[in-house]
This record gives sequence, C-alpha cells and structure tokens, in this order.
Amino acid sequence: MNFPQRDLLVLLRTDTMSQHAIEAHVERLSAIVRSVENSESFCNATELVRRNSITRRKWQIRRAARFSTLKPFHFFLNKN
Repeated sequence: MNFPQRDLLVLLRTDTMSQHAIEAHVERLSAIVRSVENSESFCNATELVRRNSITRRKWQIRRAARFSTLKPFHFFLNKN
C-alpha cells in the first residue's frame, strides 16, 4: 500500500476489523482529504485581509500564499 505523506489519526476498533479493512478505511479517508486539498478549495474558504481592504479574488490569494511569510498587515481569514 502506498501511503500519502500526511499524518492522520484514525481511531478504530481493531478487534472487530481485519488489517485489510483498516487499510481500506484509511485509504478512503485519504481520498476524501485529497479531493478537497487543492488551491481552488483553499481560495473558496479564505479571504485575504490587507490593511485597508478584504479581497476574495483568487489570483490575489494565490499570489499571497506562494510565499512562506505574508507582507506586513496582510492576513488570511478562514471563512468557515
């Protein structure tokens, strides 16, 4: 089995499940996470707050997210 590079904490009753069933369960969970883990979903769930404005423009959010640190007085706001 090829596990993706992420940490998932899965609490299961292993006494009632076989090893194959546990691996299938973890793989289905990874597929769910992978389906929403993209830039489009990130842009839909995030706003970029700047000193005097708030924007939902995807190209501005993507441009700001490219760097490891944001400019001063720029913040990401999760809309969830």
